[in-house]
Amino acid sequence: MMGRFRVQNRGPFLGQADFDLTASHYKEHPSHLLHLEGSHPSLLRNALIVGDNGSGKSVLLEAIRYIRDRVVRCPEPEEGMNARMFRIRGGAKHLSASYVYSFYHEGVRYRFRLSISPRHVVHEMLYRVDTLPGTQGAALYHRWNRGETTRARPIRPQMEKVQDIRALHRMAAATPRNGILLAHAEEEGLEMLVPLLNYFRQSIRIIPGRDEVPLMDILAARPGSPFYRYLREHLAAVQADGLLQGTHYEEHEGTLGSWNHYRLQKARISNTGEIMTEGLAWYLQQLACIYDAHRNGKLLIIDGLDRGLHPRVARRLLKCCVEPWSGPAISDSRPSHANSPNSSSKANSSSKANSSNKSSKPSKASNAQFVLTAHDPVLLDLSLLRRDEIWLVEKDASTGTSTLRNLREMGLRNDLRLGRAYLEGRLKG
Repeated sequence: MMGRFRVQNRGPFLGQADFDLTASHYKEHPSHLLHLEGSHPSLLRNALIVGDNGSGKSVLLEAIRYIRDRVVRCPEPEEGMNARMFRIRGGAKHLSASYVYSFYHEGVRYRFRLSISPRHVVHEMLYRVDTLPGTQGAALYHRWNRGETTRARPIRPQMEKVQDIRALHRMAAATPRNGILLAHAEEEGLEMLVPLLNYFRQSIRIIPGRDEVPLMDILAARPGSPFYRYLREHLAAVQADGLLQGTHYEEHEGTLGSWNHYRLQKARISNTGEIMTEGLAWYLQQLACIYDAHRNGKLLIIDGLDRGLHPRVARRLLKCCVEPWSGPAISDSRPSHANSPNSSSKANSSSKANSSNKSSKPSKASNAQFVLTAHDPVLLDLSLLRRDEIWLVEKDASTGTSTLRNLREMGLRNDLRLGRAYLEGRLKG
């Protein structure tokens, strides 16, 4: 689970943008909170980011994606950093950018710090943060680049084993100046860091808004499976609202169904003489990703939740994220599938077993988080979201810099119609 993200000097965010998912004192929507064990504070399940076009909403999500991709992928030595630093007047760039990503894994809070220049990593540090009174936690490792040398320092007592210290130095030697040391933990056999590497690999899913709609194998689930029923239920609800005009839904050849001549087939979305609208394909894709996030306890980041959708359909998608999940959770022993929430009969039988034992085994899906961007003011509704779940991005036209603000900082009335206030510009700083 993500706890906090800070970025400085990326895109229009010249100053520090602090994206904090720690819950505040507000009592509305208590089901939107994720309660952690021990003395950790409660986290927010959802975050909705709104702002004008070009204000920097997508840049913030790209910064999170940048951290994930740098950790899970080892770049080529000659590959650039793709830093996208803020350009000041005259075309010059500031010399470094910084990122801080705080997350919770298996009941422990970690903080990953990264500072980069346009050409290489300046330093990276991974902390294990203790929240017990009188403790401050400690760094697991600290790696830095100075001149042409790369160094990594283990911090005792986290790395007391000699083999771990040697493995850390081997990782430092093998890591290119533009790479991340954590990415080499598995190949070097540093068991203490492998679970944290797997967190970045398996628990974060990002759907960028600028790319084409990815085609998910949403039909891998057979009729009668939980995922199949989930899609049928939501599509039937959308049809009942009259939001799929002139269409019909029916089962067809064991697949999910067809809408007019639009036919969804395995591993692709194809058409028979007509073109599936981007809005419908986007809606189906998001439903499948939301389902996958709920069942696997993932962090799902969607850039442009309402893209190409009717406002009421976008509102329904938001409700799919924020409403409590009551479906079955995938067992911890089953590997995660990136593009197929249900891909085998074995998974279906496992889902049924989890469903039947739901009272005795807590659902892993209770840990799902959703970070979304949108433009539609209809979604700015305190009956759907807590005020600390709503973020505003504003860009200063004179300087070109953007700021990120949370609604809890603004002291707004409880009865304020946020959508209208946003359109009228009353929420701007």
